Amino acid sequence: MNQCVKENHPKGLSLIDIFKIPIKDGKIVDEIYVQLTEKYPHKYMYLTPKEEQSLLQKIEEFKSLVKKTVLLSYLLVNTNDPNNIQNALSVYMIFKQMC
Repeated sequence: MNQCVKENHPKGLSLIDIFKIPIKDGKIVDEIYVQLTEKYPHKYMYLTPKEEQSLLQKIEEFKSLVKKTVLLSYLLVNTNDPNNIQNALSVYMIFKQMC
């Protein structure tokens, strides 16, 4: 849900960012958050500090895996092409450093 909010929020804010906004009159005033609370309870959207750290770590792990996947896909497609073997070897060296 955090990523969905971040991708669709007009200001690009995630739930983590929304909870860091100063509260006015005891309520969070972000329009997206207010609309979400009509359908989902606050406790469903709120992240504890431990959950927040875990989520941020998982996001970084996911980004790293996506980069590796792109490099590996490039290698699999271009290894058989003699015209691209030099590029494939360069990509392999980058991939090897990431692993």
